[in-house]
Amino acid sequence: MVDPRIRETVAAVKELDTPVDPGIHITAVAKALGIDRSAASRRVRVATEDGYLSNLEECSGRPARITFGNPLPEERAVLPRPDALAAEGGW
Repeated sequence: MVDPRIRETVAAVKELDTPVDPGIHITAVAKALGIDRSAASRRVRVATEDGYLSNLEECSGRPARITFGNPLPEERAVLPRPDALAAEGGW
């Protein structure tokens, strides 16, 4: 299960990134999400470690240029919904 904050971050990158000028800066992600840069940086780091985002910048010490990585998995429920349990008589 992917944290909703990571999904929100990947969605923001998807909306901001363009094929003409691929890769966006963390500052733009922070602004789009309405959070501070350090929080955006943490979210981007987690999404990058999980493979959902990628950094196009190859030079160390330069600002990251974030773009898409692997697609997010479909959302699925971890536990059954209470109404589904009640319908099966398990409640």
